[in-house]
Amino acid sequence: MTNEQLIKEICLFFFFSLLDEEKAFDAAQRAWFQYQDLRKKLPGTKESVLVIQATGRVWNELNPKLQRWRPYLTKDAGWAWPAQLNMGPWMEFQKRSTADELMTTIWCYIMGYSESDVATGLGLSEGTLRFRLSHSIKKIGALV
Repeated sequence: MTNEQLIKEICLFFFFSLLDEEKAFDAAQRAWFQYQDLRKKLPGTKESVLVIQATGRVWNELNPKLQRWRPYLTKDAGWAWPAQLNMGPWMEFQKRSTADELMTTIWCYIMGYSESDVATGLGLSEGTLRFRLSHSIKKIGALV
């Protein structure tokens, strides 16, 4: 993956997890620096695992301070999505989910990372990861 693609992945993670443009840009920048440090410290580790570890570290630093029920989104900042896209169910899921459910859902179902890579990046068993994902899917299903 190119640096541009990696930065895009990191930005998308924070866009969907924070729903706040300013915080997403700030967190993505911090995660990019974390990623670069991890790449130096852990040569040979898959890029996807490093992205998960870097974004996870920044997320864990930010999470206690977040007010996830107050989204701040405009199309001016470059977040492009179709006009007919209803972000309401995602915003509601973001409010109701635990931090673990939110992160794993984004990485596996939105970003498309493998369950194996996500579990490795988070230091979890795949069974624990699947348990979190199943709770997420149930919550999303109840909202749609």
